[in-house]
Amino acid sequence: MINLQQYKEKRLARFNQLVLLDDVGKVVQSCNSIFDTSNYSNKSICSDIPFLDSIFDIINSITLHSSEILFSKVESSFNQLKGVYDFTFSKILIENKTYILWAIYDFTALYKDLIDYQQRYNDLEIKKQLSFSVFESIAKYPQDNENVKAMIAALNKKDDHQEFELHACIQSVLDAFAYLKNTTITYTNSGVVKILYGDITWFKFVLYNLLDNVIAAYEVIDIQLNPVSNDASDRTYLNLNFLFSGPIKNPAFFKKILNNPNLDTNALSNSEHVFLSKLYAVQKIAHQYNGYMELKPLDDSYQNLVITLAFSFHFKR
Repeated sequence: MINLQQYKEKRLARFNQLVLLDDVGKVVQSCNSIFDTSNYSNKSICSDIPFLDSIFDIINSITLHSSEILFSKVESSFNQLKGVYDFTFSKILIENKTYILWAIYDFTALYKDLIDYQQRYNDLEIKKQLSFSVFESIAKYPQDNENVKAMIAALNKKDDHQEFELHACIQSVLDAFAYLKNTTITYTNSGVVKILYGDITWFKFVLYNLLDNVIAAYEVIDIQLNPVSNDASDRTYLNLNFLFSGPIKNPAFFKKILNNPNLDTNALSNSEHVFLSKLYAVQKIAHQYNGYMELKPLDDSYQNLVITLAFSFHFKR
């Protein structure tokens, strides 16, 4: 008979690595099951892993008797450690000297499947809720606009998974609003150029719907877009950060909702209900895509409003 304990340890070893660090981040010892740490015996490993560098002071401050610190679902872009991992950190005493024990658990395949499932679920939920409203909102724009025509044609298709170039895809959605004289759109990071694989129709659908709902609140609007991406395993994680600013159409209404957490929706006018439903729709989509929406007045009159909108997508490469 085999020794099941040893067999289990051998099978699981490639998914787990233990690294012993000194108080400046140099590797004292490692089993190297997942990645080779031999280059870090004379220099701090934090210099090449930004995440580790950002939390190292916190890790160093824990004591021998403290509970281990867990960081779950960490997306690592470090060349030797690309993927999605759980990290734990604790202090350990060896020969009267204190070290940091860093445990690495490789859950890349599991988390990738969970992310895929969650995004498919989110897509279906949003499609059920918003398909009609998007067609309705597009209908009010000039129908001879080629980008609007393309959006309508695309939304009538079923899932359209294909390779596409990120910058061109985003720009095609922004171009659909080019005819609006009160709207200025600029990139703060136009250098993100990637070939991705996914449902390009749905990606455009979400972007268009979010932009359309937010633009509706402004008299004049300046939009700054900052796309940021990083790769883990076979997947690209795309974060889109929007900053909307300018004078708004109904400052009294925004003052009312921002200063009253228990807003009586029955007392709202029809136009205020429309505004509120658009904000709820944007906020819901942002949350479903691991993001947020924040509204901030620039002055006491609430005439000018800044809206920060952030969310993320996951694409195959």
